[in-house]
Amino acid sequence: MPAKTDEVCLEKSGAHLRTCVGCGKVMEKESLIRIVSSPDGILVPDLKGKLPGRGAYICCSTSCIRMAARHKALARALRRMVELPELRFLDQKIRHLLEERICSFLGILMKGKKIVTGRESIQKSFQKGEIHLLLQAADVSSPILSDTRQGVPVRVLLSRETLGHSVGKAPQPVLGVVDERASKKLIKLIDMKNAFE
Repeated sequence: MPAKTDEVCLEKSGAHLRTCVGCGKVMEKESLIRIVSSPDGILVPDLKGKLPGRGAYICCSTSCIRMAARHKALARALRRMVELPELRFLDQKIRHLLEERICSFLGILMKGKKIVTGRESIQKSFQKGEIHLLLQAADVSSPILSDTRQGVPVRVLLSRETLGHSVGKAPQPVLGVVDERASKKLIKLIDMKNAFE
């Protein structure tokens, strides 16, 4: 019964709803990953939700992919046979595409001067209250700038080398994002990616 209430509330809010083929939860489609079958029969994660063809929606969760495989729900939704090896690598495909999207977005933000690099610059931006998100490389052994975070969200991802490459710089242990809207979008993408690890 609560699920129906949630569904009605979401409908009233004007949200576009979709059902996860794995767990059956009804959610806003932006919170799910759309899967399509390409013309040559390969499962393709459609992160932007714009690829042509029949699509099926799934939660950002390896367990939902496994559930969909076990109950053949993805095959039913796409109206085609789905081979087990395809499903085994689907979460890796999604994670890889999300990582590419995050790196691309970081590059765009850097060009727009929405990212601060370097320990001193980040600390100064913290003091001015400009930092909305702190990104720390996964291969950094201890938390960076933990004394100055002051409630700013932190996400750990990628390596120092990949973070640096994304923003066109040498390896970076930490990046500060100074745009609030972009920070929210990054948090969502990073959390979606981390759900598949």
